[in-house]
Amino acid sequence: MSVKITTNYSAITKRIKRGGQALKEQVTEAVIAYGNVYCPEDTGDLKRSAISASKPQEGKAIWDKEYAAKAYYGIDLHFSKDRNPNAQAGWAEVGVQNHKKEIDATAQKAFKEGMK
Repeated sequence: MSVKITTNYSAITKRIKRGGQALKEQVTEAVIAYGNVYCPEDTGDLKRSAISASKPQEGKAIWDKEYAAKAYYGIDLHFSKDRNPNAQAGWAEVGVQNHKKEIDATAQKAFKEGMK
């Protein structure tokens, strides 16, 4: 008895791409959420700008205020920790470092769900 196995590479490729896209979007959203834990907060505009300006479908987390870069790199700006005692420069990297396990779990889950 012979067995013939055929592989639909096109369908496999589509599933992998869907999984990758889901992973990209959800990991970007997680980076924004965990980054905002460490983001300086005066009026809340900087945190809100990440929600409105970011492009998760493109994998881009963006804090979009004119002073964001100076605050992020700790240049020429001293921010208060009154409203957010966790606030610090480089908040996105700090959020990723401190929540790596959660982000890895998000990535794994998103890829698996996107593959369905």
